[in-house]
This record gives sequence, C-alpha cells and structure tokens, in this order.
Amino acid sequence: MNKPINRELMSSNECEEIVKEIYELEKYWTKRSSVQYTLGLASYMDCGLETRDYFNPTKLHNNNELLQARFSDLYEQLTFFLGDLLGTRAYLYDKSAHPGFHIYPPSTLWAGETFNLAAIHKDIQFKDVFPQEKCTKQNLTSFTLSLRLPEEQSGSGMNIWPNGKKEKKEFIKYKEGYIAVHSGLTTHQAVIGSCLKRPRITLQGHGFTTGGETLLYW
Repeated sequence: MNKPINRELMSSNECEEIVKEIYELEKYWTKRSSVQYTLGLASYMDCGLETRDYFNPTKLHNNNELLQARFSDLYEQLTFFLGDLLGTRAYLYDKSAHPGFHIYPPSTLWAGETFNLAAIHKDIQFKDVFPQEKCTKQNLTSFTLSLRLPEEQSGSGMNIWPNGKKEKKEFIKYKEGYIAVHSGLTTHQAVIGSCLKRPRITLQGHGFTTGGETLLYW
C-alpha cells in the first residue's frame, strides 16, 4: 500500500481487556532491553544467527498456540479489518509467528528520554520470512494497533518519510484503539513517548499479499 492510514479499530473497553490479558501472561514476556519487552516471537529480533528461535518448529508452534488461545477475538477483528482494507483474504500465516506485542512498562529510565526515539528504518523482515518472494511497497504491509499509550503530552506515534529521508517527515499520532497501517518499505521511526507512569503496549505485525491473499506475521 502507498498511503499510510490511522483508523479506529476497537473501543477503550476492548483495549483494556486485551491489556489485562497481556499482563496475565507476563511470565511469557521476553526482555529485549532495559525498557522493552515483547509477548511473542518477532522476526526482526528472533531470526538472528545468535538464537534462530524464529525457525525452531517447537517454539514457533508454542508461540502461535498461546497467542491464538488468548487473543482469538483480537485476531478475528484484525484479519477482517485488514482484509477489507486491502481487498484480499487476510489470515494468520502458520509458518511464521503470529502478530505479537511490544511492551514498554513504566520506568524512571524514561526521565532522560534516552529511549524516546527508535532507529529510522524500513521493515525488511520479509527477507527472512519469505526469502524466495519478490516484495515491494505494493504487496507489503506493516501495522501498529495501540492498546495502551503513555502520558498524552509525551506524543507517542510514528515519524514517516513518504518520499524518502531527504523530504519532510510526517508525524502520525497514535491513539488507543486505533491501528496505523503503511507499507513497511516506507521509511519510518517509532516515537515511543516517555513511559513514566503509563506503559506503551501495541500489537505489531506485517502482511505479505500474494494471489489475492494477505499472510499476516510478525
């Protein structure tokens, strides 16, 4: 897809129920840094040579079984929305990890705003998940569904450069219950916000469209 969108997908009550479920699964969180955790395997982290967890059949199966058992309603909403948006049949791709969660718990480490901005990048995880496929801006999708965001004044969202880094950036402000969708090959940067009192919790994932179907993964 070419133009990013940011639309409401669910109510605040629905977000609250999902956040509650995520905290009930805290023992399954993976610590990624001093301020970041994930619930679920993530291709951009777990395809590395160090662990290769993403390609471990047992770990992949257990990951997807857990997430599907606890978040089936969320996935149903997600697949319906993305299928309608893209004009395809969207579904969770079982040969990859299901969309999962970024979690930034409240911490005093955010006081210095050292972690407020992620790296400027493009989503190239498809090279690991679909190494034989030809992927372009037209058949790749990335999405972020905001479930809990830090304090309003911290400005959590995403910087995006639709025409490349030499052009002026645009800022997409995240809202709880809203899903931001764009082509992962558009240059972008997560603006985390300062999670001093409230966490930042989002559902993350990608889509690869082929033959009228969109395969969803993380």
